[in-house]
Amino acid sequence: MSKLFRSFCLSLLFSASGFSATYYVATTGNNTTGTGAIDNPWATIGKAMTMVVAGDTVYVREGTYREYFSVYDGRAGSEGNYVTISAYNGEEVIVKGSDVVTGWEVHSGNIWKKTSWTTNSQQVFDDGAPLQQIGMPNANLTTTEYVPVGSGLGDMAPGRFWYDSTNSILYVQLSDNSNPNNSVMEVSVRRRIFFAEAARGYIRLVDLIFEHNNCAAYITPSVQDAAVTLSNYSVVDSCTFRNTDFCGLSLGMTTGTMVFDSVFDSNGDLGIQGPGSTNYLISGCTITNNNYRNFSRLWHAGGIKVTTGAYGTIEDNEVADNNGSGIWCDYANSNNTTYICNNYIHDNGPTEAGIFFEASKYGQIHNNVLVGNERRGIYISGSDQAKVYNNTVVGTAGLSAIEVLARNGTSSTNTAVKNNIVFNTVATNDLYMSNGSGNTSDYNDFYRAGSAIRLVNNGTPYTSLLSWQNNTAYDDHSLNFNPMFLSGSGDDYTVSPDSLVVDAGTILNEVADDYDGVERPQGDAYDMGAFERAASGGGGGGTVYASEAFDYSTGAIAGSNGGEGWAAAWTGDNPGASVATPTLSTDDVEGTGNRLFIQAYSNYKTATRDLDATYGTADGVYWFSVLMREDDGYNSGSYAYLQLNGEYNRDPFKIGYNHGGYWYLAPKINTSTYDPVYTDVAVTKGQTVWLVVKITVDSTNGSQAELWIDPDPSSEPTGEADATADLTYTSFGKVVVRSGASYKQSDVSCDEIRLGSSFAAVRP
Repeated sequence: MSKLFRSFCLSLLFSASGFSATYYVATTGNNTTGTGAIDNPWATIGKAMTMVVAGDTVYVREGTYREYFSVYDGRAGSEGNYVTISAYNGEEVIVKGSDVVTGWEVHSGNIWKKTSWTTNSQQVFDDGAPLQQIGMPNANLTTTEYVPVGSGLGDMAPGRFWYDSTNSILYVQLSDNSNPNNSVMEVSVRRRIFFAEAARGYIRLVDLIFEHNNCAAYITPSVQDAAVTLSNYSVVDSCTFRNTDFCGLSLGMTTGTMVFDSVFDSNGDLGIQGPGSTNYLISGCTITNNNYRNFSRLWHAGGIKVTTGAYGTIEDNEVADNNGSGIWCDYANSNNTTYICNNYIHDNGPTEAGIFFEASKYGQIHNNVLVGNERRGIYISGSDQAKVYNNTVVGTAGLSAIEVLARNGTSSTNTAVKNNIVFNTVATNDLYMSNGSGNTSDYNDFYRAGSAIRLVNNGTPYTSLLSWQNNTAYDDHSLNFNPMFLSGSGDDYTVSPDSLVVDAGTILNEVADDYDGVERPQGDAYDMGAFERAASGGGGGGTVYASEAFDYSTGAIAGSNGGEGWAAAWTGDNPGASVATPTLSTDDVEGTGNRLFIQAYSNYKTATRDLDATYGTADGVYWFSVLMREDDGYNSGSYAYLQLNGEYNRDPFKIGYNHGGYWYLAPKINTSTYDPVYTDVAVTKGQTVWLVVKITVDSTNGSQAELWIDPDPSSEPTGEADATADLTYTSFGKVVVRSGASYKQSDVSCDEIRLGSSFAAVRP
């Protein structure tokens, strides 16, 4: 949802009808003599809440308010007539569930105490810095939910506090062992700051800051709480929730709640929770550094957690540096869709995932940028009907970048993993797939710089995309190439126009635009990853002028007419030039279809095909590539080559070999003579190589051809070529493949012949 559209929606929601009143609250106000007027305000928000009716607005003046307020019977809003509580004119308003405590007495050494303290306080702050609690938050919890630091007075140390409930004494020891009477000591005392029963809805909180509360003194393993709990159709807009003792905001067991442009930072356990919340919206928020109290990350901790049939939309948020999962859907298993899209989710962990979709159903997880999350990037755990589309997942540590797992007796079915980029995974697996009914994975790009990818199917690992494709039902159209990010920092993972992921995805109607709101597709197909580039003129970046994968039935090549960019069908000697199976591949480059096979015996055999245009007549850069293999040869008189042919014997060059020798690049220096430049790469019978030539046509400074043998297909080669030669002739309109022998046999195979405007365009 764009911010402009969101603002438009909000203007419709909050345009009150009928009579409405405006009231004011200030720290200088008076609840007894005040009238709520701007020049005679009340002292507390709680007082104002006893006076409002639907459509009213309460403006709160700058200052700190230590109070609890709620929505009382008959004081709620109604559709189109919200009750609004807002900071006045951008002033800073902080509402706290703590009190300032003075009168500390020395207990012993550097330990101080407050006697006759009857509250099981969960938080103590020394000049704004939190102290570490000793012992359990309350007697309801076990070490499954929280592993305590120490248990009693004997565990006191600098920066800690302990509540002795038996004797009603609160003990503190400051980090610098100083006297707490010389600090501002704030201690949490109020369970909540704001709470509204679900039915008392249509409340709007605007530009308020909420800090400190004491709800963790009351929680149980199955019932949690928060500093602020919303009611039906309530809205939080541009608020801040920080340093609360457990969860900053609970959407409540409600419907239609909305949270916009708000900050959730350094809360004790979670930023936002949604216990059975339906049709909610969380948009444009920053959710960071939550679970500072270190509750169990497998129980209830992290950035956002929605549970028990909850559904709604989580979009356009930054979710980062949380001590736990970034976004966690747990038993969000109604038959309604949860949308998790266009979020920047980074550096969450160490467990369980950037996005954790657990025992849930109908998740649309798309256009998210996930960077540096621990244990997993996206985890579909025992869940059905999840669609993991067009995400960019970078630098995941731990187990898996993307994992689809059936576990603990739960199913994992009808989950689709498509159009994702998984890049530089540090974790064990780039992808883990369980074979649930209807599970699919395809049109993804998996790449690790300097190491093999690792894809796992039901516990069986594969370390190449080809072996994964050959042994599983997954990823027939996926890639193993460097996506070529232009920046690769922050949330900017747009790719180069020459990236092979451009136009390499599949059309997915559920993903109408990209992370930045750019409409998909911009080219012939969707790009992989969270970003869509403008059309570049060719799938995968650059323009493909001609391609041939020999996807024909076996037999004579003559008359075969497929591929693209050709003027006519193949011509060729028969017998001698034929289509054979299987295709050619190297460790890094995979062919498709079949291959061209030319067999000569004491003579030569040829296959020829005309391009649909003449190339090299104007200055520019062309790229040409082919997979080639010597299948048999007898002596140095056995040879094979592929030649780019020009008119009147003015051929730019040929690439090829002589049996027992080295691969070469041979430019034609006059109409009858070639001048081969040999590489250091020996010809090995039965070994396929990928030959790539960059042709630079420069009528001013001279034209040149550069040959690389088996370059890294993930990025354009920039180092010294295996062979370089000046070109006398540059124009060509025909491809010729020839095998010959002066005595006995010479057999050669070719596959994946490509001509294009960029390196990316000629990668098979």
